Amino acid sequence: MYLKFIRQMRPCGESCRGTLYYVHFEPNEKGDYNIHTIAISEACEICLGDSWLPELIYGVGVPVIKDKRRLMFGHGRCYAQLNLLDIRVQEELTASIRSAIDQGIEIRIEIAGSWHR
Repeated sequence: MYLKFIRQMRPCGESCRGTLYYVHFEPNEKGDYNIHTIAISEACEICLGDSWLPELIYGVGVPVIKDKRRLMFGHGRCYAQLNLLDIRVQEELTASIRSAIDQGIEIRIEIAGSWHR
């Protein structure tokens, strides 16, 4: 499963808003791929590490924090949580990700940004 989070606003303290997308790759006649994105939900990225994550691709986990399921990603001392603003979508997506992880399917999230530091 491949996800993409696009930051849409300047960071405000320890959080930043944006949109989370599913990404699908479809082979084309040229031997390349067409990329299709489907919006999942608006989301809030919460910086938990020493600094904001750079625009890269990260593995995703779904820890339960205070009875809420959030997407967790990052590396070393630089990591973040993604809190989906649509609660119904959040429950469905985290259950889907948990199921995929249990089946050994790798989950990746690409972080892209349109804000400046």
